[in-house]
Order: sequence, then structure tokens, then C-alpha cells
Amino acid sequence: MNPKFSWNRFCKVVAKDGRSLWSNYGLTMLIISMLPFAFWLFKFVLSVMTHNISETDPDLRRSFYFFALPLLVAIMAPSRMYRTCNLPKEGIYFAMLPASKLEKYLSMMLYCVIVCPLLSFLAILLMDTLLSVLPFGSYMQGWWVDNATVSMGDDVPGYIVWGVGILIFLWYFKNVMLFMFTSTIFKRHKVIKTVLWLMAISFVLSLIMMPLLVVIGNSYSESIEAFFGNYRIDYELLGGYVSWSAVAEHLVVSAVLVWWTGHRLKKMRY
Repeated sequence: MNPKFSWNRFCKVVAKDGRSLWSNYGLTMLIISMLPFAFWLFKFVLSVMTHNISETDPDLRRSFYFFALPLLVAIMAPSRMYRTCNLPKEGIYFAMLPASKLEKYLSMMLYCVIVCPLLSFLAILLMDTLLSVLPFGSYMQGWWVDNATVSMGDDVPGYIVWGVGILIFLWYFKNVMLFMFTSTIFKRHKVIKTVLWLMAISFVLSLIMMPLLVVIGNSYSESIEAFFGNYRIDYELLGGYVSWSAVAEHLVVSAVLVWWTGHRLKKMRY
């Protein structure tokens, strides 16, 4: 097979993944997308029993329903849709698909990063809108109500706003790619094992970094105080440096994960 990218073969792989979406991941996606309705129903029943109706903040719904739940769908997609991609025997089907490894990898990225979370987002958006127009329940305002939204303000420089926006996207992309990468390593319980390993690594790093920061702070406290006391700090410029430094860090980590995941799939032995 020609290892170069073929748009015709890529479209066939995308169509094949689309046909198997429901059987591999559809029910789980539906359950996650129904969580806002379950929460609404629970609050409605509770309000009927207690005769006390409490509103669910539209800003909370935007941040949790429209971001956190699609992110959960995205990080679970690799372990559900491509569960067998690294299994010695079951993975033969994935390896023998009539497409190059690049085409299969790009289709994986398309569904995990865009298609699955987008479908979940649209389902949650439709459900939230329908529940908002009902004359009862805890959704007394639509999700589009903007009175509680925290704004960065008009006086914030554009380069900080752009930096934060790009940073949010890269943070999302990096996390999805991380779970795609670990789906090529772990053979069972891929999401749970990834979360546990992340917790263990964070705990070890905190044990190393906290004493180090305390020692540095105690050793150079006078120099730090003198620096901040003698020099006027441009907080807008500092914010720009911080946000764009974080963008650079996320970009590098994301690029490494993209390359490493593709490399593992390319060298996978079945």
C-alpha cells in the first residue's frame, strides 16, 4: 500500500469510523450528554418535595455543561472508539484497515478532538435550550444570559486576550492528546489508569518542588523583595509574558504528544 496520504482513502477511514461510532461509543456519549437533564430532573423533584425552587446559574451551566462534559467525552473517546489499537490480537483489524497509518491516525484525531466532543456539545446545547424555555424547573434563565459572566474587561490588551484564548484551546488539545497517547500504552482501563498516573506524578512533583521552592524563597527572599521594591512592574506586560510563555509550553508538549502517539502507532507490533 502506498504510505503517502490519499484523500480518498482518508475519507473512507473517516466514514468507517463514523459508522462504528454508535456501536463503540454512542451509548456512553449519550449518557454523558444526558447528565445535565439528570441534574435538572433531580433539582425539579427536590423542589417539588421541599416547595423551594433554586435556580441553576447560567454561568455554571456554560462552564460545566458546555466545556467540562465535552472535554470528558473527548478524553474518553480514544479508549472507547480505538480500544483495540494497541492490543496484540484484537488490534489486527485496526492494523489491516486499507489505509496508511497516517490516514488512520488523522481520523483518530478528528473524532477524538473534534467530532465526539462537538456532538456532545450540540446535544447538551439543545437540551439546555429546551429546558430553559419550560415554565418550570431550575433553568429560569437561558444559557445565553450574560449578567453573571466574568469579563476580562475592555482595558485588557488584545495580546493578553488572544494569549488566554489560544492557551485554553491548547490546554484542551494537550489533554485530549495525552489520553490518546496513553491509549496506545495501557491495554485495559485506559482512562482510569491515566488519571491515577497523573495523580501519582503530580504528588511526586509536589514533594520535590515544594521543599525546593521553600529553600529558594528563604535563600533569596531579600533579593526578591529588593527587586520588587526598586523596580516598577508593568503587570500588563508581565501578564503577556506569562500567558504567551504558557502558550509556548503547551504548544511544545502538544507537539511532542502528537509525534509520540503517531510514532507509537506506526511502530506498533501485533
